Amino acid sequence: DLYQTILCNITIINKENKETFITLYNYLRNKYNFVPNKITIDYSQAFILAIKKAFPSCKIIPCFFHFMQNQIKYLPELRSKNKTLKNYAKDLLANIRLLCFVKLDKINLFYQDIKNKYRVKFPKYFKYFDKNYFEDKSRFQKIWNYNEIIYENLNNDMLFFTNNICESMNRTLNSKFIGGCKTFLNFKNCIIDVINIYEKKVDNYNIIKNIKNL
Repeated sequence: DLYQTILCNITIINKENKETFITLYNYLRNKYNFVPNKITIDYSQAFILAIKKAFPSCKIIPCFFHFMQNQIKYLPELRSKNKTLKNYAKDLLANIRLLCFVKLDKINLFYQDIKNKYRVKFPKYFKYFDKNYFEDKSRFQKIWNYNEIIYENLNNDMLFFTNNICESMNRTLNSKFIGGCKTFLNFKNCIIDVINIYEKKVDNYNIIKNIKNL
């Protein structure tokens, strides 16, 4: 079911690096026979490298919401008091958004047009974008472009947004551990409280989705 949300695993880790994620994925695969065909994640390179290592046949779909968050982060001009510069940055962001959905054989041409128009005003942004999304063009085309997901015979059965409930749960967990936990029991109770809260939210979410689909 495309709209079914199932809480599978909660893991507390102390480092978000490739080695940690590979250990986690190997555990899930060996313990629960967890071998996903497709997975939607944020834009963490550690995540992506670990998935490629642990699940080499898995289709990786980075979250479009996180992609846009990254662009906003590296475009401080969007928060400028200069309205002209701010609007120009908004135009650039709109063009970068479209870049994700351009056909693969048109990406290079489309991107060069964007650079020619905006790079004088936003050199730091294009340095960031080139390094993270465009230096390795094949990687960009295979992973970061959503045109293939929508149009190239994948039956539109993959979402390219991470689930809002999961995102919210992550924020709630983080807030629980500000300042640390004095005892292991306190740590355990925090986890149980959050799980109980979000199990109810997930159930309500699925009920609403099912009603809308009637």
